[in-house]
Amino acid sequence: MERERKVVSRCSSSSSEPEPTQEVKANEPATPSQPSGNDTLKISVFNTATEKTVELKAKPSLKIQKIMEVLKAHYGIPCDDQRLYYDGERVLPDDTLGSLGVENGDQLELMPVLKGAKPVIYLYPTTATRISTTLSLVPEWEFSAIYPVVPAKSTENGQELKWVVDAQPSGILTEVATGMEVSYLYWEAETTGKGLVSPPLSPIPGATTVEAPFVPNRASLDSKDTVLLEVAKITPYLDGALKALGLHVEARTSFVTYWLPTLLKHEYVALRFLPQSAYEHAAPLKIDPIPDVVSRIFMLFKGVDKSDLAVWSEARERAVEDVGRWTDVVGVDVEKVQDAGLFRVIEWGGMEVLV
Repeated sequence: MERERKVVSRCSSSSSEPEPTQEVKANEPATPSQPSGNDTLKISVFNTATEKTVELKAKPSLKIQKIMEVLKAHYGIPCDDQRLYYDGERVLPDDTLGSLGVENGDQLELMPVLKGAKPVIYLYPTTATRISTTLSLVPEWEFSAIYPVVPAKSTENGQELKWVVDAQPSGILTEVATGMEVSYLYWEAETTGKGLVSPPLSPIPGATTVEAPFVPNRASLDSKDTVLLEVAKITPYLDGALKALGLHVEARTSFVTYWLPTLLKHEYVALRFLPQSAYEHAAPLKIDPIPDVVSRIFMLFKGVDKSDLAVWSEARERAVEDVGRWTDVVGVDVEKVQDAGLFRVIEWGGMEVLV
């Protein structure tokens, strides 16, 4: 269990490089041919997202904050978006390797913090209806923002919350407890370190191939399941894909404008939409009364450097395919989603994969 202590990141924002030191060498992996003094440790940091390892030389007196600075320079992950673990327990910036009991040859785990950002849930009943919406999260992520504000409780399976609203066919929702009117239900979540010490499940020989469940803190992208676009082409592509998935104008506009500042930080972007069944595993949704159709659209994306384009050749070729392909990938019944004669639930959200 993570220790309940205030976490204060001390990584410098003015420089991506740590202060000059002989205690840590980020770009010089420790090897048997590199001798060290009796008080120098050879350790490694395993990146749970990329499944790659960085080897370091460090003294027991070294603070974890220095290692975070090195990882920031190596991976480009801001210190506030890093979580480091040793022996299954989170370590903090003021900890030292010695105080943690780290020994020569030991390994730390790096978990980049990923955020499920602005998933919003629209409810469109056919008549004025009181609706109960229960949203659960698997332990690999936790709520970081909720609106309207309702309590989130912890269960043996993760966190859970419930909104109760009076919903109009127009989509206007009145939260019963406060009388507050809103256009949608909003939540965000950040990944945790739960389950990172366990390897992913191996496929069962002879089993039918199905989409693997979405595990938030192991989110990843590669050229086999994405499209790669120049950022200048991203907005028309997204609008077209979201329209093909059945989103109405306001939802498409909100989606694109919410993510646009983040997308514009990159020259190229790889993205994919998750199948609803994979996403449902990570964030089960229960609505009473039962709707006629539920459409849950969740995008994963990451920035790609120009120097890495060769690795993403399949994704670049896929980008010219009809955006309607995502309808089958996600599993959306567009005709039902757009039928005002049905009780419809529509959700959209996304997550930037940092590495």
